[in-house]
Amino acid sequence: MGGLRDWLHCRLGFSRRRHKRYQVVDGAYAFIGPFANPGERIKILDISGGGLAFMYAFQSEEIPEIGLISIGAENEVYIRDVPYATISDEELESLGDDMAEMRRRGVQFRRIKDVNKTRLKAFIRERTQET
Repeated sequence: MGGLRDWLHCRLGFSRRRHKRYQVVDGAYAFIGPFANPGERIKILDISGGGLAFMYAFQSEEIPEIGLISIGAENEVYIRDVPYATISDEELESLGDDMAEMRRRGVQFRRIKDVNKTRLKAFIRERTQET
């Protein structure tokens, strides 16, 4: 039955998104892994109350499908160690032969604590613009 509902929503122009998406301004980043031992900073493309999308260079050591993600901007960390699950991962158009293959990954937040929900709202209010 979900297939028919999805088809109708698509044909009638309804969005399946539960959360409004916001474009992140420069200086915002995420990093994968526990906050005590973070990986490199990754550029956030957009964010919502339910997840975010980021851009990364494809490497031999891939980013885990599920794990922990932290979110910050400039020298401030807003949210630490939110569990996530990957919902999409796709190649971006190449910018040239000498550029590394870039990918866009969409992740969904899982089990966000109330304190992190409050911090996420602050991040969206202070570090984004509507798309």
